[in-house]
Amino acid sequence: MRGVPNQRFDLGNSHFYTIKPDHRDATRGKSQWKVTEVQEKEIFSAACLAKWVVDGSTAWGLYRPQQAVQFLGVDKSHTSDVFIAKFVRNAADWHGYPVAHTLSADDVPDSSVLDAWQSANILPRAKLRKIASMQPCKL
Repeated sequence: MRGVPNQRFDLGNSHFYTIKPDHRDATRGKSQWKVTEVQEKEIFSAACLAKWVVDGSTAWGLYRPQQAVQFLGVDKSHTSDVFIAKFVRNAADWHGYPVAHTLSADDVPDSSVLDAWQSANILPRAKLRKIASMQPCKL
């Protein structure tokens, strides 16, 4: 898959979503998606629709087939399954990748997003507390 160009999708209003191959081709040091490219885009769209966006530049997503949170990728070491996606915007372009909330405070969703997940009964309060404090938690 190396050498595959980025796929860029028009979101309207002069905004785009880019699927980057380095999060799909086993690039060392880059987390990897396990979901399809279509599912990646759907996770991003669902995050935006639910308003899990902070400061207009970072969105947080979950893969929820049949409304149950599932793993969506692996961490940067390619050894641990992860279930949170982080989407970042650079000018008009968004892209995303799976994150391990246990490795970096930057990969912990904002408290407003965690509160929204709790209010919608997406994840139990105990798991959300573990995420907020960067502790491991199982699905």
